[in-house]
Amino acid sequence: MTVDVRAQARVVGRLDLLAVDLIGSADFYHRLFDWEFTGDFAAEDVTLVRGDPDEGVVVVVTGDGVVGQTFGRKGQWEVFFDVASVDETSERAWRHGGDVLHAPIDCADGSRLAVIRDPTGAVFGVIEDIPAGRAADATACDRGRLVGMELHTSSREAATTFYLEVFNWTTTPDHDPSALMLSRAGRPIAGVVVDPSPVLSHPTWVAFFDVPDVAEACEAVEWLGGTVLAVTAGDTNRRAALVADPGGAVFGLCES
Repeated sequence: MTVDVRAQARVVGRLDLLAVDLIGSADFYHRLFDWEFTGDFAAEDVTLVRGDPDEGVVVVVTGDGVVGQTFGRKGQWEVFFDVASVDETSERAWRHGGDVLHAPIDCADGSRLAVIRDPTGAVFGVIEDIPAGRAADATACDRGRLVGMELHTSSREAATTFYLEVFNWTTTPDHDPSALMLSRAGRPIAGVVVDPSPVLSHPTWVAFFDVPDVAEACEAVEWLGGTVLAVTAGDTNRRAALVADPGGAVFGLCES
């Protein structure tokens, strides 16, 4: 029997960008990452696709949707983790101190999702039954590929306890003693950072996308109307940055 290793390792099932300006956001990410788009720009959702549209959906840019119904129309990224059962995961999250902000619902593409807030205030989604080829990592690209996640939180202990109980993840030490890695099946999937700085106003999940050169990408972000929040050196001296698009949605850049 052939085993699909990528499907086994998949953690992020969907990324939503709740956009203040659909057309402006589409233009920003197209210029920054060369992402291509499909969908009716006059409709609620615009789908961002890397490469051939038939290869798979990677990001949904929306002015409404589930996240919009929950938070109102504002610029922010939301990550949806792939789970076997949205209903069971939502119940576990509630039992371990989380808030189910949007109860599980069925989507038009056959998937099912919910929106949850962890005990420290970071918001994320869970999703099941993702159609084949529509996962967040379905398509490779030269730049703008999803390469990692970071949880910026006010309490590492409270956050890690919650995610370990809800998702059955484990923790592993990071090269940075002030950080910690969340892992699934022995594979690191996200860093946990206690971030008391004013760079991020509240606990949040941050998606990181790869670029050939962080400095050049940061210049492009500012030229396109975004904001560079912080630049740091990562492993093997690879640089990383936290930036925000013109609508205020925060995301990360990391050198490939």
